[in-house]
Amino acid sequence: MTTPTLSIPRAALWAAIMCTAGAAPAAQTPADSPVLAERHESPQQHDARMAWWREAKFGMFIHWGLYAQAGGMWQGKEVPGGYKEWIMHNGKISIADYATLAKDFNPVNYDADQWVLAAKNAGMKYMVITAKHHDGFAMFKSAASPFNMVDATPFGRDPLKELAAACRKHGMKLGFYYSHNYDWHHPGGGMGDWDPTHKGDTDKYVNEIVIPQLRELLTNYGDIAILWFDMGGGSISREGLERIQQAVLACNPNIIVNDRLGGDFHGDTETPEQSIPARVAPGRDWETCMTMNGTWGYGKNDHNWKHTPDLIRNLCLVASKGGNYLLNVGPNELGEIPAASLERLAQVGAWIKTNGAAIYGTAASPFPHRLPWGCITARSNLLYLCVNQLPADRKLTLPELTTKIAHAYFLADANKRPLEIVTADTGIPTLVVPDPAPVALGAYPTVIVAELQGGPQPTLLRFVFPGMPPATLSGRNIRVQVPRATDLTKLAPTYNTGSPLVTGQPASGATNNFATPQTYTITAPDGATKAYVVTVTPTLGAVGVGNPSFEEFDILDQYDETIGQQPSGATWSFHLVNKGGTEIGIANLQGPIHAPPPPDGTSHAGFIRGPGNVIAQTINFDAGRYTVRFNGVKRAGYSPVATPLIVSVDGAPVLTVTAARISEAWGTYTSPPFTVTAGPHTLAFTLGEGDGMDLIDNVVLTYVKY
Repeated sequence: MTTPTLSIPRAALWAAIMCTAGAAPAAQTPADSPVLAERHESPQQHDARMAWWREAKFGMFIHWGLYAQAGGMWQGKEVPGGYKEWIMHNGKISIADYATLAKDFNPVNYDADQWVLAAKNAGMKYMVITAKHHDGFAMFKSAASPFNMVDATPFGRDPLKELAAACRKHGMKLGFYYSHNYDWHHPGGGMGDWDPTHKGDTDKYVNEIVIPQLRELLTNYGDIAILWFDMGGGSISREGLERIQQAVLACNPNIIVNDRLGGDFHGDTETPEQSIPARVAPGRDWETCMTMNGTWGYGKNDHNWKHTPDLIRNLCLVASKGGNYLLNVGPNELGEIPAASLERLAQVGAWIKTNGAAIYGTAASPFPHRLPWGCITARSNLLYLCVNQLPADRKLTLPELTTKIAHAYFLADANKRPLEIVTADTGIPTLVVPDPAPVALGAYPTVIVAELQGGPQPTLLRFVFPGMPPATLSGRNIRVQVPRATDLTKLAPTYNTGSPLVTGQPASGATNNFATPQTYTITAPDGATKAYVVTVTPTLGAVGVGNPSFEEFDILDQYDETIGQQPSGATWSFHLVNKGGTEIGIANLQGPIHAPPPPDGTSHAGFIRGPGNVIAQTINFDAGRYTVRFNGVKRAGYSPVATPLIVSVDGAPVLTVTAARISEAWGTYTSPPFTVTAGPHTLAFTLGEGDGMDLIDNVVLTYVKY
């Protein structure tokens, strides 16, 4: 398996749950979705077909095949090169030699009912099993090829038929994985060219192996819910892929198909592999598949098991981003799911028995960025706060939420004892967890329910004059000092109301005359208004850097970093010059960034890695002399290579900080005074040659009198 490219554009704040206490809408497919044309259906038909899958959220992936007999070993030695189901490829084993595994493949302990019950008790709602992987071995009775479980092994039974019966018995949806492009056994299949007997006609392979076997799978095993293709970038022609698509839909027009058929077929679901994307395209369904240990197929020596709390956190995070979680097991040559997998499945099931309301049928978080203490899912007027780590002050703030919280309580608390809710002047609520809490907080995520009441309130959360010092918001008064030379008639502030349905007049970004104080009226959907008076004061030497500690930037990546992306509403710009393994953006220092908190105790910092990469901002100055001061640190674990950090104004260096000065403890660096003319100038932080990573924070410009 490989990870296909996944488009993850910056998503807008989800407005529905912020604006109404009514039911949050189900996921909807946009009218211009390319999958509609592929399936010849309307958005409503597509939504109806996907409804059960969107509700399910959690499924089991099963990688089981002839490779389980080898378990990553060949002729007494472990075959290097990655996933164990790729052993034939990694070991360049001939077709004839690999086929000898079949004579010993006899999974006498296989029990389909036990497999299905293990998944069901874990809270999983569907299963996807490898019917044929890249080795070309069919785990089912196939008339198209004798290289199959019934005809080639002493087992002599069809395990997929038994699994299908067990799924029907226990109410579990069943899907089949089928490797169409890569087939190392049948002539004409993709790859496998290390064996000269593999050469053959690809069209013949499609017509005589792929399409007949897919028809067998989709007609002989009852109602199959999912078809999971893999390795879409193979050698099958566009016409061949079209024949496969037509054959599949002729057998089952309602089946859900993923995005790995190949060509320009989009499929119903995107399939990021072993990772959780920061964002997905609006209106696209997606499913992250992950292993529990280091490989998909069974490996005798793979004991690199993920911890159960991490598995549950992944489930919560995937649901909070609107996706499904497909968690893999790799049964062994005897047909047994490894005990370590069963142990973790049981532990996940115990958690989900109490907390399933926070997962099943939920919508994505209304917040487009990560929260430092966990993640959020939503349903109707409810927010489910999945708390991974309670902050030291025991306070959970919901940034940008201006809808009132009527009631908050622990999901596991049968008495629903209310938590304290503190609301700031801006309308932003904070939940306070008492000590001791009604529910014990342990290694697993703890879920708190917040019941919303009514629509969002008219309020301002952020008011910014681009290129100017930060504005101060106190109650209904907003004040900012600007350089004395500023033209007050042409200022165009931007602001955030917390919801796209809360509007303002004058509009955000509109030019206004601040020679006198100006009033901004914010209006909520119910007609309620709040007026703010904005006062701009020209002040000699007033200069500042918007967001000096990067606190108001969004964290977009699953690793609590932005990677070469421009955060929404940023006043800084992030210019990625070198794209070969280099990074630039904003880091959440409470995540795995390996750096101590900055001196001001905040949690975000800018970071630069790779020669030439730049973080910059255009700032308005009065004529005069200034210094720039900032905090810097070297990310822990990175080698001390020669990476000077160059601070410049309009491209002219004003301070060079050598790598030797930047250690794993925060330092403070101040430039000598530099002189500028009145007007806008660009302050930039540029990394020199080398591969280290520098973090910068708390950037302050100071006016120095002559």
